[in-house]
Amino acid sequence: MNTDAHAAILVLLLSALHSQAAPLSGMKLPPRTDGVAALNEPCYTHDAACEGYPVCCVALNTCISKHGGMVSSNLDYYEGGCQSFQSSKKSYNQTLYGNGACVQQGECMVQYTQVCKGGTTKTGQREELPKATMDRLMEGSCDQECGAYNPRRSYSSRSRGGGGSTSSNETTTTTTTTTTTTTTHMTSITGEMTLSVTGTVNNSDTMKAMVTMTVNAMAGFVYSRGMPGMTSTVEMDGMKVTYTFNVPSTIGPEKIKASLEAHSDSKINEMLAMHIGACADYTVTVATSPVTTMGNTMDSAGNQVTASTASTASPATTGGSEAAATTVDAHDGHDHDDHDDHDGHDHGDAATTFSPDTSDARSESITVMAVMATAAVTLA
Repeated sequence: MNTDAHAAILVLLLSALHSQAAPLSGMKLPPRTDGVAALNEPCYTHDAACEGYPVCCVALNTCISKHGGMVSSNLDYYEGGCQSFQSSKKSYNQTLYGNGACVQQGECMVQYTQVCKGGTTKTGQREELPKATMDRLMEGSCDQECGAYNPRRSYSSRSRGGGGSTSSNETTTTTTTTTTTTTTHMTSITGEMTLSVTGTVNNSDTMKAMVTMTVNAMAGFVYSRGMPGMTSTVEMDGMKVTYTFNVPSTIGPEKIKASLEAHSDSKINEMLAMHIGACADYTVTVATSPVTTMGNTMDSAGNQVTASTASTASPATTGGSEAAATTVDAHDGHDHDDHDDHDGHDHGDAATTFSPDTSDARSESITVMAVMATAAVTLA
């Protein structure tokens, strides 16, 4: 066999191993022209509407009025890339946005925001879409990877803070540094469920990858960088799925377990369908419901920690010396409009879960900055 033939076979093998199925972004779907109003809109909000990501699909015209959020201008979140004019983009424009063919607002891309961003909407906060619409939004999802597609996206660069930089007109702030040492414990959460397949599975590796993504999404563990220190393992033996999440105390193992247990069989089936895509020759559904248990809690040395020991563990705070002149801003340095409404800023690289009580680590960080700010002395 010649070199070209070997190369061709290698390409085919690699493409089979790395193929995925995921919903397309809205920019990859044709715009609607039927005059039927969208039922939902993508909303950037920090209230209780979204889980796992600060953008999710909520009922039309409720993002601002009900949730106090901002209607996203990210065209990937709209069918056909046709955004709401309540967002920061007030027109359809081929030159600026690549959506000159739009004549009406597109439906919010429920599957895309859920599978590719990890943003789900709490029960009752969005309109349920007809099956025909759900199927339409999944068209062309075979062998697609999650990813944004907006070649003319307008990126915003407005910044509220100076990112720590100073100028001749700025005040100079002297801060006292405080070091906080926190004892972190790890708790294992394990579970299993059995799936059933209808049809022919052509690539078991691809199916396992999709099942793994689904299980991680059930735990809210879509972006690993958003939950530092947490790990997961998902294994398949035939159609039996076993999973283990090692959860640090800063994240809260009880919350991860509750998230896993909150998913009904029908919800898991819906998630599996979203991840596997619309063109597969098979469907995967739950045959035996998941059973999840809380395991042992271990310290950093691998020693088992009792409940009483874990509850008495407390941070140790030590004072530091005066630092060089630095400007400290607890804000993240961007306008909320920059986050966009998610106009090119991906919170997947930051925190995944945004409710105030989700991350003790984030709270500790804010506390440290508050102590620093309190101790600051502003020089004239």
